[in-house]
Amino acid sequence: MSDKTDGMSDLFRAAFGQTLEQPTEPKQKQRPFRSNVLHPTGVEVPPPRRNALGDKYQSFLDKYDDLERFIDGFTAQDLMYYFREKAKEAGYKYHISNMKRDIGIYKKLLDSYTPREISLMIEFIFFSEQDYLDTSHTQPTVLASSFVNTIYADSVLWAEDKYVPGKHDKKKKLTIKKREWSNTKPKEERSKIGEW
Repeated sequence: MSDKTDGMSDLFRAAFGQTLEQPTEPKQKQRPFRSNVLHPTGVEVPPPRRNALGDKYQSFLDKYDDLERFIDGFTAQDLMYYFREKAKEAGYKYHISNMKRDIGIYKKLLDSYTPREISLMIEFIFFSEQDYLDTSHTQPTVLASSFVNTIYADSVLWAEDKYVPGKHDKKKKLTIKKREWSNTKPKEERSKIGEW
């Protein structure tokens, strides 16, 4: 049956003027690229591929090695990496799962705080004895919440060695105690049917 098929294919190709050629070498796909670099032979050379994310992280690590010099010039992206480094130093694994969100948080914080103050808040979260945040689950989103005022005030106290751990817990217990229902019975009132 294959002989008939081959014969019919040959007749078809002959009728339409087609020829069958054997492939010599498989062709590789060529990617278009832009480059102003010419090889000595006159052929355009593609630029080396760079890992942009790795380059940015490496740039941060270079700044991190000399914090005193570079901390005041930290960008939102540097602060995002700083949070991850501090979490790692404190013994927690923190994976940056949403870079755009985290960078957005730090950009917004940079409108109100200096990079040094934000760095202090990050260090306070992980290295102080604060007890109102679970550091094993803490994310940069806590700095975009209403906790930011508390964290900032406490981090300044912590930097001055005036922070008292547990003070927020006492306030919380007092407010709960004030509003909780007590088990005291009010005066017993009796009403009679038909009375007002």
